[in-house]
Amino acid sequence: MELGRPDASHPREAAVAENISPGGIRLATEHVWRVGSVVLLTSPELGIHSEARVVYCQRVEKQKYAVGLELLLSEKEWTKPN
Repeated sequence: MELGRPDASHPREAAVAENISPGGIRLATEHVWRVGSVVLLTSPELGIHSEARVVYCQRVEKQKYAVGLELLLSEKEWTKPN
């Protein structure tokens, strides 16, 4: 999976999905993501291309964070990236 800013103002970050539900996802990342910010989540393997809102970002280890995202599109609206 990749996590980035919708405006591409920062490079995308590779992330590992730890938990997926129809309305949200928990990712493991190496960077802090600001709570309340809108991000772009993509995963060609899962067919996800959706904006999401950062609900929480918790440090779990040195240089590792657990990031909770609320998907802003329903599962039926996810689209594959071009």
